[in-house]
Amino acid sequence: MSTSDKRYFQHTLHYFPSVENDASRVTWAHAVNSREKLEEALKSPLMFIEADILIGSA
Repeated sequence: MSTSDKRYFQHTLHYFPSVENDASRVTWAHAVNSREKLEEALKSPLMFIEADILIGSA
């Protein structure tokens, strides 16, 4: 990992003091690809949300 990568992660972890500088403690939802899953994720204590996004018509 480059020095700039390390700085980027340290900067990101600054916003989540509860993980105590340990990125493995960050919680996130995978495949939040529906309104129902998004609403569920937003009500949870998760820190990050991952989703697939389509731009334009399918």
